[in-house]
Amino acid sequence: MVMDELALDPVLEYRFAPPRRFKFDMAFPELMIAIEYEGLQSAKSRHTTFTGYTNDCSKYNLATLKGWRVLRYTAKNYKEVCHDLPILLNKPVPPSKPQPELLEAVKRATKL
Repeated sequence: MVMDELALDPVLEYRFAPPRRFKFDMAFPELMIAIEYEGLQSAKSRHTTFTGYTNDCSKYNLATLKGWRVLRYTAKNYKEVCHDLPILLNKPVPPSKPQPELLEAVKRATKL
C-alpha cells in the first residue's frame, strides 16, 4: 500500500553517521528521511533519563546538520506515519485506513 505506492524500501537500524554509533529505527537513506520511535513506555526507558534524552538530542541535531528529516513517534501516535510520510514526500495522502505493511515495518523497527 503506502510503501508500494511511494516505492519505498526502508532500512532498519540504519547507522547514519559513522564512526558515531547513532542509528535510526528506520531510514530511507536515498531520501534522507528517518523514522524514530521514542520508547517512553517503561520507567527504565533510556529515553526518560537525563543522559538518554541528552544523547537523543545530540543524535537528532547531528542528523539535522547532515540534512536528514526525522519523523518521531511514540506508542500513542506511531500510526500517523501513514499520513505524515506521503506529505513529506509531496505525495497524495492515502485514505484514512490502516496501512498494514508500513505499520508492520514500524513495529519491526521499533520492536512494538
